[in-house]
Amino acid sequence: MGPSVAISLDCELRWGVLERVRDDFHAYRENLEGVPDAVHRTLDLFDAHDVRATWAIVGGLACHGWDEWHERLPAWPAYERTALRWDERYRGGPSDERLYFAPGLVEEVRARGHELGSHSFTHLYMNEPGVTPDDVRADCSAVSRLFADRWGTAPASYVFPRNQENHVDTLRAAGITQWRSNPESWYWDTGRPTTLVTRCLRAVDGFSPWPPRGVRVARGAQRASHFVRLGLPNTAWAIHRKRIVRDAAHLRDGEVLHLWWHPHNMGAKPADTAARLDDLLTELTSLPTAPTFRPMAEVALLA
Repeated sequence: MGPSVAISLDCELRWGVLERVRDDFHAYRENLEGVPDAVHRTLDLFDAHDVRATWAIVGGLACHGWDEWHERLPAWPAYERTALRWDERYRGGPSDERLYFAPGLVEEVRARGHELGSHSFTHLYMNEPGVTPDDVRADCSAVSRLFADRWGTAPASYVFPRNQENHVDTLRAAGITQWRSNPESWYWDTGRPTTLVTRCLRAVDGFSPWPPRGVRVARGAQRASHFVRLGLPNTAWAIHRKRIVRDAAHLRDGEVLHLWWHPHNMGAKPADTAARLDDLLTELTSLPTAPTFRPMAEVALLA
């Protein structure tokens, strides 16, 4: 079997930052508009390094515009936090549609031989007050219909928006067989309030050499190892990259290192971040015992 590296990408465009940017269409726009370039560069690098990954898409991303989105949309959850509720002003103008919809990009990812996973239909926050199991079931049904209509398949892998791991039994009942889980450290527990302390500890986690992040292959929950911070300053990136490569070098037979990021993390500087990704993949594939890159569904079959 040998060691493995799994890569999952959270593909969401503006759906993933709505509560932060709301109706301000200038906010974060450079990152979002740069996503197509970042995705194309990433796909080319994956081809060059023989990487197959899981691209977890927000269902809305694959729609061909607002009409199809409304047709497929489940009832929006009754979030207690007003910032999470849908507001028609979030539509913006005609030029803003490309910040929400990219069906051609999704098709290209699939055509390149990668796994399409689910990142929910509405970027559903499962630990938020007001969200019910019925909301989760409705959201899963919307994603399942989309996959069936578009590709004649069903999603098997799931990535929780904001890593809010919850309602696993409901996901299983909907056909999900594996999902990305959080690291074991308490400060990665998304059931707790996110504070400045937890944010700092998560950031430091990407530089400290301990604890090692390789884990045994398992069915169901696939524990994340590292959020790949491609936009760090040069010195910080070098330390972070070294940490990831060290963990990969110490993988034993039957262990997996799970890396993840968002394409929009690369959007502001696609060429620069792609060059860093190229360096990282080159180091990983040059290890004496080079790991095999596998999508989440394939990792699950090894268990």
